[in-house]
Amino acid sequence: MTDDLSVDDLRRRLPASDPLVPGRVHEVLSAVADDAEVLTYDVPARSFTEVVRRSYAQDEPNLLPLVEPLEPLGDALVLVCQVESGPEIITVLLRAADRGFLSATAYDRSVITRSPIRPTEEAP
Repeated sequence: MTDDLSVDDLRRRLPASDPLVPGRVHEVLSAVADDAEVLTYDVPARSFTEVVRRSYAQDEPNLLPLVEPLEPLGDALVLVCQVESGPEIITVLLRAADRGFLSATAYDRSVITRSPIRPTEEAP
């Protein structure tokens, strides 16, 4: 299921001062046009947490605070909201049931530290 949320909706749902909201999230969202596309999708909290921990945690430990608030939710649905601005992706996690804020992060793809391709065989 997807939900129509605007950039303005996300701005209003973010706590003004919360350790779970990096300052960069506010900066990027304040600079993004109100009509920018917001990609949304529902996912079980446990599944999302497992994917982040298994696939990204080692190379991108800054993503761990994004999923820490999901632990007590078990299989409850989380609404993942993403906005792109240049090389940055803002991700905001909301409880799907009531759209309550859970966490947020800014991810700068221009400084990715992990290799996008990990060879499985030796080259000849």
